[in-house]
Amino acid sequence: MKWPNRWYRTLVAVGGALTVLQVGCTVIPNGQRAQLRAVKRQGKVYRVPPLQRRPLSFAPTLHELVAWGVKNNPDVERAYWQWVQAVQLVPQAGTQATAPMLNAGAAINSGSVSAAGTTLGLSNMSSADIEWPGKLDAQARAALARARAAEDTFLNKRFTLRRDILIAYDRWAWREQSNRLLLQSHLLIKTMQAFAKSGVQTGRMNAEELLKLQDQLAQHRILMAQLAYACREDRYRLNAVIGRDPRAAIARPKAIPTFALVPLHIAKLAAAAEKSNASLHGLARQMAAARQDLRRAKMHYLPNFDVGAATSLDGLMQNVSGALVLPWIKYQSFNAAIAQMRAEIAESAAALRSGKLSVAARLAVDVQTLRSDAAQLLVLKRRVQPRLKEMLSLVQARYQTGSGSIEDQLGIQMSILDSQQAVLDLQRQIADRIADLDALVNGKVER
Repeated sequence: MKWPNRWYRTLVAVGGALTVLQVGCTVIPNGQRAQLRAVKRQGKVYRVPPLQRRPLSFAPTLHELVAWGVKNNPDVERAYWQWVQAVQLVPQAGTQATAPMLNAGAAINSGSVSAAGTTLGLSNMSSADIEWPGKLDAQARAALARARAAEDTFLNKRFTLRRDILIAYDRWAWREQSNRLLLQSHLLIKTMQAFAKSGVQTGRMNAEELLKLQDQLAQHRILMAQLAYACREDRYRLNAVIGRDPRAAIARPKAIPTFALVPLHIAKLAAAAEKSNASLHGLARQMAAARQDLRRAKMHYLPNFDVGAATSLDGLMQNVSGALVLPWIKYQSFNAAIAQMRAEIAESAAALRSGKLSVAARLAVDVQTLRSDAAQLLVLKRRVQPRLKEMLSLVQARYQTGSGSIEDQLGIQMSILDSQQAVLDLQRQIADRIADLDALVNGKVER
């Protein structure tokens, strides 16, 4: 049967168009544009060179400290750029590996070339076959899931950094206040030493008591020197955490943040963490990516193909060609890839369960520690300290009547300072636990 030339031309034109469309196909899954918008929104600060960013004030509030650190910490910024890379991999994964290829040939007869012997063709690249759109869809969806996991990693870095900043700030504030209490204690011991000297001279006190006080003074001097160096180290550490030169000047913190705690329920916090914890979300997204990889691995059995079309310059001869890859001979490799993806899904599921258990355990420990510390703090503030102040008032009243001693007053004042140090220690522990809870639930649990 002889077909009209126009049919051949039509077939060649359609074949060429299909080749271009199929080879130039890019699958963009739902959610890619949302990722691009999120990357653009979060990346405004990182597109400004570090040296041109707004400097931190000398005496920042805790909120300003956290906000500045999130924008300038290099580890957080690195996580952001890794997220950008992951987002840009999505269209690459959804695009054909091959590309349209033009080819031309000419038959040389006795040194001359004719239009009838010259052909012009269009095909896909011979080094890469054309893949079915379903394969590209699976690859793009897996890449999108990994991009979302990279976003979760970035968010988790931010919450973890917030916790580290708060803990570093709390530690520095605790040392500064401890140093002030130690100085007051040192002055009290010096006063007690002066009375002890006079007591030894008058025979009212034993010389051993004076030696004990002198030993306490020496220990206090050592502790004060250690605390002074530790405060400097805390400043270095805080600056490093927020992404500054460790030696940069910054005002000393005035006090440890205090909180009015709401009733904490482990089950509710665990549910909130499972819903909002970025680290757990990232593990779930990795498992979703593995599922798409499994879907793609099963498509290895779907054969790829090649197409091409050519025509002579005079239009009298057209040629349409096609080829089908026979992948089944590689069934052992394909089956191994499918088994590998199933193992990766199982591994991701185990990692997600482990992450949930780890978060739940940390939540339980933090809540129980908070309850214990809050109970101790309540006893110290409502019972111990009021009683010590009452005892001091009674001793001072007896001293005014001539029946008390100055040593008793100094001893009670020392006990008051010890109770203040105990309160300070508990406040620091509470602040650290709340910072850890905030990082776990990716929010705030204090009121």
